[in-house]
Amino acid sequence: MKATLEIQNQTISIDLNNPYDLSFPLRGSSRNPLAWYLDPPTIQPVETADWVGSVQKGASVNFNSIWFNPHAHGTHTECVGHITPENHSVYTTLRRYFFTAELISVASET
Repeated sequence: MKATLEIQNQTISIDLNNPYDLSFPLRGSSRNPLAWYLDPPTIQPVETADWVGSVQKGASVNFNSIWFNPHAHGTHTECVGHITPENHSVYTTLRRYFFTAELISVASET
């Protein structure tokens, strides 16, 4: 699917079937991005006295708890709240949601 946008008096064509994937998987291992000397994130099945949320261990579903720190284990959007005593949310502050960007390079993990 192709779309044509007019942004700041410039016509831009985009192919919505061929996006740039900027995501990466959150892993419960040191293969995940790590910063600030933190341990890797953990991903573990929920456990109760008589049930483990793991298909591999006999459950009908995988039901995991995930502990991670966005600043150390992934990517996130920075805002002024990162450096001020008050909490500020990008979600509640931002009123414009589409921005033009320039692709500098794309590297894929093999």
